[in-house]
Amino acid sequence: MKLFCLTLLVASGAFAASADYYPTKAWRESTPEEQGLDSKVLAGMVDGIMQKHLNVHSITVIRHGNVVLDTYFYPYRPTATHDVASVSKSITAA
Repeated sequence: MKLFCLTLLVASGAFAASADYYPTKAWRESTPEEQGLDSKVLAGMVDGIMQKHLNVHSITVIRHGNVVLDTYFYPYRPTATHDVASVSKSITAA
C-alpha cells in the first residue's frame, strides 16, 4: 500500500509539472470565460478608459498562461515604440 501511495504521489507531481506553461515565440490565446473571467467586466474596463480619455497605452491580461485581452489605445499599436520609464512601478497581479 505504501508503494502504491508513493507511486500515486510521484505520478501526480509529474502531471502537475507538465501543466506549467512558458511561452516561447507566442502566448496561447483564449476567451476570458474559458479562463474563469467575465468578458463583460473586461469590456467595461476598456470602455471606461476610452470614455474618460485616460492616459493608458495598452492593456494585456494573461490568465493561466493564456492571453485573454490585448488591446491598444490610439495612437499606440503593437508595433509602436515609446518610452517606458519607471516600468518597475507597474501594477501586476498573480
